[in-house]
Amino acid sequence: MDKEQLIRELRKPDQYKEIWLNKETGENICALINGNFGWLMYLNHGNEVGFSSRNPETDFEETILFQLHNGQIDRYPENWVYPLSIVISQALNE
Repeated sequence: MDKEQLIRELRKPDQYKEIWLNKETGENICALINGNFGWLMYLNHGNEVGFSSRNPETDFEETILFQLHNGQIDRYPENWVYPLSIVISQALNE
């Protein structure tokens, strides 16, 4: 997905979104979004273990629901989550 496709996807009214940005270098960034919040996962190549966002300003005990493309709903720690504006800016950060 390129930047223009990302913007179109973000404008959809769906509460839950799973957005993948795939770079020519093989790097992948996934943004899971619930309304005005989301978190990022970075994979260096393919489906290997990568990194996910951490927000030190949030409570470590709460969880937030996110829905995957296949309909599965998962809970992720609140300290992984940022406001959507930060998720978007970091996902587009090159």
